[in-house]
Amino acid sequence: MLRILVLVASFVFAVSAQANLLVNGDFEDGLNGWGSEFGSVQVVNKNGNNVAKLNDNNSSGLEVLWQSFYIPTEVNTVSFSFDFKFKGWDNSRHQEDLAGSLLEVRDGITSWWDWSPWSIVEAVEFDLNSGWMSFYGEYDVSNIVDIDPNGRVFFGIFEDSGWCDDLTDSVLFIDNVVVAAVASVPEPGTFALLMLGLAGLVFARRKAV
Repeated sequence: MLRILVLVASFVFAVSAQANLLVNGDFEDGLNGWGSEFGSVQVVNKNGNNVAKLNDNNSSGLEVLWQSFYIPTEVNTVSFSFDFKFKGWDNSRHQEDLAGSLLEVRDGITSWWDWSPWSIVEAVEFDLNSGWMSFYGEYDVSNIVDIDPNGRVFFGIFEDSGWCDDLTDSVLFIDNVVVAAVASVPEPGTFALLMLGLAGLVFARRKAV
């Protein structure tokens, strides 16, 4: 029976595990596959792990990191997940530094790009020791248009120094960015048939010995 359970678990894992539609989402190959605009975007090593760092050496500025990708038309739902850390330092009396991200898809309804934002209150995990947070969301892409690219992800930080003598030095760190197709969960009857088939296979092997 143990062998049957192991085989079933392996099958379920194979169905659930999906390839990342992005290139180099863990930044282990620097910024390969990514584009950047405006200010300073670089890859730095934190505790033996590469992460993207967005910040401006001046007291104000805008930094954007992005990547375009292709979503197959047979995909109805995609997941969007990433780890982030926002270190804000802003003594501005009239402005504030902002950080955020967008997942955009080209669909047949809006005729251009439909987007799904996240906010810091939507983070699903928070590490009190390191300050890192994790985000995960699922989005309907059933109306995706079959062009390449038809998806984009953006990360950005906006530093605003405000009036005279105000200074900012905020930083946004990003890592483990994944956009993946969400596989449909097989019906219970499908799992039952699978288990019966595996049980029959194991029984036949035992009988043949």
